[in-house]
Amino acid sequence: MLFASRTTRRGVERGTRMDPVIASAWAGVAAVVVLATAAVLVTYVAVKGTDSRHRAAVLRGVAEIIRALRGRR
Repeated sequence: MLFASRTTRRGVERGTRMDPVIASAWAGVAAVVVLATAAVLVTYVAVKGTDSRHRAAVLRGVAEIIRALRGRR
């Protein structure tokens, strides 16, 4: 159930407030999707105009940027 509900004398009454557990789960999923999409786009843009001999160095640089954004460095 996405929304909070409560039982009354007439039965179950649905509220308009979202359950906080569901809302935080959706926020976590959305954050992962946004970050993954950004990582793919950064990689695509970085690799798009490079020669094959420079591609490994460019990908290492992109990986280092992504690690820095995630807080691992």
